Amino acid sequence: RPLPAWSVGRVTLLGDACHPTLPFLAQGAVMAIEDGFIVARALAVQPEDVPAALRRYEAARQARTARVVEGSAANTRRFHNPALG
Repeated sequence: RPLPAWSVGRVTLLGDACHPTLPFLAQGAVMAIEDGFIVARALAVQPEDVPAALRRYEAARQARTARVVEGSAANTRRFHNPALG
């Protein structure tokens, strides 16, 4: 299940640390790269308030990463369905 929060104060998680993705959508590395770009952009917009910038990053990424995590888990059930074996 997707984590409800990734950041505490001036510390945040990104990539598989906060949205571990099974290998059934081939998105794990891409998601970490996207996270890095978005966290950098959020920090550039609000460099004076790191906790707010990290909340901005988290808000920008949570819906997309949750869809990927849930889609990957759904593919696991599809690809490893014993009824299809």
